[in-house]
Amino acid sequence: VVRAIQQQNMDQGIIFCRTKLDCDNLENYLNHLGSRSRDNPFSCVCLHGDRKGPERHANLEKFKRGSVKFLICTDVAARGIDVSGVPFVINVTLPDEKSNYVHRIGRVGRAERMGLAISLVAAVPEKVW
Repeated sequence: VVRAIQQQNMDQGIIFCRTKLDCDNLENYLNHLGSRSRDNPFSCVCLHGDRKGPERHANLEKFKRGSVKFLICTDVAARGIDVSGVPFVINVTLPDEKSNYVHRIGRVGRAERMGLAISLVAAVPEKVW
């Protein structure tokens, strides 16, 4: 994830994880890593079902306002949120359903703006669909 952010010079994006625990762990890691830098190139918030409603709303607003650069979320949490046209989407893990993949990458670009979706994969095959 860090390499993708750095190589693509990402300044904003949505990062999808399959589980809530993966989201929490990645949020903690990126914020810790970014705290070493003055402008925190990895500033992020998390959005998933275990977060309370007010926290989810506040985190989404932080992302929309640009107070943080990355929104880390699960597929379920991403349903129904109004965020589109982001320049980057990173799939840390592929979703269980093909339709969720289409939903994820559908948030990239729009309105004739280019965007990039990156899916991280391992050398060891994993059956997802």
